[in-house]
Amino acid sequence: MRSVSEALKSEVYVALARADVYRQGDIDGTLLDRADRVTAQAGDLLHRTEGLVPRQRRLPLVRDVGSYVAIRLTGQIRDYYRPRAALMSRRCTAVRRCEVSLAVVASGLGAVAGVYGTDSAALWVATVTTVTATVTAHAAAARYAYQELEFSRTAAELESLLARRSAGAGADREQPADGARSDDAFISRCELVISAQNEAWMAKWAAD
Repeated sequence: MRSVSEALKSEVYVALARADVYRQGDIDGTLLDRADRVTAQAGDLLHRTEGLVPRQRRLPLVRDVGSYVAIRLTGQIRDYYRPRAALMSRRCTAVRRCEVSLAVVASGLGAVAGVYGTDSAALWVATVTTVTATVTAHAAAARYAYQELEFSRTAAELESLLARRSAGAGADREQPADGARSDDAFISRCELVISAQNEAWMAKWAAD
């Protein structure tokens, strides 16, 4: 369902920016047609939405490529991808520290059991080892390292696209038609990067 939601969101942003197929003609009709195609591809999931009431949200204040950059692109980088990457990094660090601490405790208990022949210490070694394995398994299941990599990579790709656009903005405006094509290509690439991140994440979950 998330992939459907993200695909629809992408279409809405492109339509609001008046880019690509939404540059002229019946914009609302085109958006509805493309949205229908997206939802039709997920028809087998329709039963999962029964009883759900969508939360009403205002449309983003995107009106052109400039506001698209400010709200969609910069917003995704600053408010989502970078913070999520930082969060996953902190969680990875916390897990590693926990694993090291537990390993030290297990080593100490093992030394005590070996020197003094204390059965209770030996039992605690097994307990700590089990806890360590549980923490490691949780980190693997949550995919903290993978998520950190994906969020960071996506943010970097979007920042690169933005930098390239800023560097070539003057040349693209020499001819209006060239500027329009450049805007369309830029927005298309941005949405492709965002879509790729979502699809990669969903595929990773499905594979594991």
